[in-house]
Amino acid sequence: MITEELYKGNDEGLEPIVNIQGYIAGNPLTDKTGDLNSRLEYAYRLAFISQELYEATKKDCKENYANANSDNVQCMLDLYEVDKRVKGINIQQILDPDCKPETHLFKSGNPVAKSNPIKMLPTLGDTFCRDELYDYATVWANDENVMKSLNVREGTVKEWLLCNLDMKYNYSNPFMPQYEFNVQSSVVYHEMLTKRNCRALIFSGDHDMMVSHVGTLKWINSLNLTITENNWDAYYVDRQASGFTTSYAHHNYSLVFATVKGAGHTAPEFKPAECFALVRRWFARRPI
Repeated sequence: MITEELYKGNDEGLEPIVNIQGYIAGNPLTDKTGDLNSRLEYAYRLAFISQELYEATKKDCKENYANANSDNVQCMLDLYEVDKRVKGINIQQILDPDCKPETHLFKSGNPVAKSNPIKMLPTLGDTFCRDELYDYATVWANDENVMKSLNVREGTVKEWLLCNLDMKYNYSNPFMPQYEFNVQSSVVYHEMLTKRNCRALIFSGDHDMMVSHVGTLKWINSLNLTITENNWDAYYVDRQASGFTTSYAHHNYSLVFATVKGAGHTAPEFKPAECFALVRRWFARRPI
């Protein structure tokens, strides 16, 4: 959305003219319904649910799980069985322990929500919970010496949070900007950008079930782009296969999609070296 608005500003001659080269999106929530619906297929591909349950749920729910009709009893029963089987799986990184009380694949609300950090540091126990490290990150980010070394202007932000959900979803807080979360899909903006002289890099951690690569590929395919090269070819970092990439184009628009092997949601958090190499090569217009 921001990229298209920048292009529009350039078209209207607004100053300063922005030299737009392209945009990057990582594990992006793009189409809320489509991205949520894709979780079922991802769960099946990862063998979390059986083929029989997968096919029955597709049929009974008519492939609409995010907005399933609550009067459709058989669909509700199928989704209940799906939830039973993914209980205990961390959908942000399927190999990490699940430290949340329960998992619901198709619940409403913010589909990518993380809890705000608590004020007291936890005691690291026998089970690794990545969320516990977020609390330390908050303490680090608010340290005066850290902010000084990063040249953070004093007073710009009262408290730095890893994910400030209040700004987006808590309208009762008078100290936070209030705006409506009303964009259910941004695919149309990607469609607009295909008519521009523009480059795009979209990457997905392949262990992310929250906004999985399955849903991302579906909206990319809906853009009707032409595959130009690297049709699901491996790319390498330190001589190790680090993911797979496909290149698309339409006139002066190009899009590179890449998976990041072993990464979850917010892929650079899990595979920083691989993501850095991926972005650096794309910036340099080199083959991924």
